[in-house]
Amino acid sequence: MPICLPCWPGCKSCQDSTPCWVQEDRLLRAGVLALQGVFMFLVFASMLIGSGPPASYCWKPFYSVFILYFKPSTFRCILLRWVRMLGFSIVYGTITLKMYRVLKVFLSRTAQRMPYMSSLHLLRILGVMLMTVSWFLCAWTVGVLQNRDRNIPVFVTATTSDGQGFSLCYLDRWDYMMAVGECGQTGSS
Repeated sequence: MPICLPCWPGCKSCQDSTPCWVQEDRLLRAGVLALQGVFMFLVFASMLIGSGPPASYCWKPFYSVFILYFKPSTFRCILLRWVRMLGFSIVYGTITLKMYRVLKVFLSRTAQRMPYMSSLHLLRILGVMLMTVSWFLCAWTVGVLQNRDRNIPVFVTATTSDGQGFSLCYLDRWDYMMAVGECGQTGSS
């Protein structure tokens, strides 16, 4: 006579003793997190010591991966978008403003020396850019939280080829566009 064994925790139904959810290798995950933390610290230290802006372009992918390390939640999925958008704006805003400063000097048609745009002036312009992006992100966050009330998820459950489930942040078209920009940014750094 067959004996019915209980299903794994979190399984609604099962046919054998295999788990329904992906089992994490905690030692491997801890190693990856530790290595990620070391590189985040090294990039931050190099920014402070002397590399300055070139090293600041490298920090954003580290923080995105750091957030993705933890199990998805509404807060973490929203935080991931904030980090990506603000990081994208800081990196490309800084590059654009530095190019603008150089072009303003070299494209001057007068024989007189143009007034030099100080770094403080560029930071003010970058601050306006970041405030605009932050305003957009606040509106986007409110929209995402309202979508939850309409049963549009912030994170979803996907399955492996073996049928084991795992949670991940729901990705829409905008996320894919930002990921392409992030890959281009990492490749150009």
